Amino acid sequence: MTLSPIMETPGAFSWSPLGVACFFLGDHVANSNIDAEGDRTMNLAYKVMMNQQRSHTLRQYVVICIGTNALDDYEEQTMKIIHDLEPGHKLILMTPYNARADADWNSSKLAVLERRLPAKYKFITVADWGKIAAQHPEVFKGTDGVHFGGIRAGDILYAKVINQALTAAKQTPAKPA
Repeated sequence: MTLSPIMETPGAFSWSPLGVACFFLGDHVANSNIDAEGDRTMNLAYKVMMNQQRSHTLRQYVVICIGTNALDDYEEQTMKIIHDLEPGHKLILMTPYNARADADWNSSKLAVLERRLPAKYKFITVADWGKIAAQHPEVFKGTDGVHFGGIRAGDILYAKVINQALTAAKQTPAKPA
């Protein structure tokens, strides 16, 4: 059997805002392969990653953005992704944003965890949507404070955060063997 090489382009696993923005992202994140589905939790993103990894279609840059869909086992599931991602890949974790979330919410705790990971794992880059989105409340005007569907400025900002993380990830090593 011949294994296909790791493609040096991004793949994305998503959450609900990405589901709304996926058509925009397809045109604004170069050579991306987007697997968007609303309400995707980290364990479901893990399944998508592992299926693509087994079929040798997982891209070199793996972007995971589950957003506010963090369950109680968010840390265990995140560490499973880090551990089981094969060598040669770069992992980009997009922090969640919820205008109404308190620090004790799972999504808030997930963001804290994700921001800490690059210090230990050099192949991980953070796309800090939680930080950037908080600076742009206008993209959530009239929404639930999580989903910006239909607000073009939100699509643009979201794509910008992903593209900035992809640019930063180019400067990091891939996961070692």
